[in-house]
Amino acid sequence: MIMNYKGYIGYVNYDSTGKYFFGEVIGLNDGITFQGTTGKELETALRDSVEVYLAWCAERGVDPEKTYSGKLRLRMKPSLHKELSLCAAKKEISLNRYINEALSQAVNSTFKEEEERGGITRESALLALSV
Repeated sequence: MIMNYKGYIGYVNYDSTGKYFFGEVIGLNDGITFQGTTGKELETALRDSVEVYLAWCAERGVDPEKTYSGKLRLRMKPSLHKELSLCAAKKEISLNRYINEALSQAVNSTFKEEEERGGITRESALLALSV
């Protein structure tokens, strides 16, 4: 499940052993978590966690949001690396472009599935990450 508070996105899971929900806010420079046993508790915990974190950042004069450079270092099996290179060559494009296109397709598919379930839209997720 995904939650949104002031554009900050929290991914939520359920612990069936402890019978509570727990989540983490993404796109921040630090790990911000929250938990609750009901939807109301979860909403309150997300709000409180974000507000405390933003106040903490303001006190220290630091930017709360993670910055993204556009560079990503990947580790993969050599066989996959070879297959990706062959696929890129077959399409007559660079390996970098091939991987970017494949990742874009995967992201589009994920957001489409999420939107169909009534979850967060791509636009609101991107907005949250650029707050």
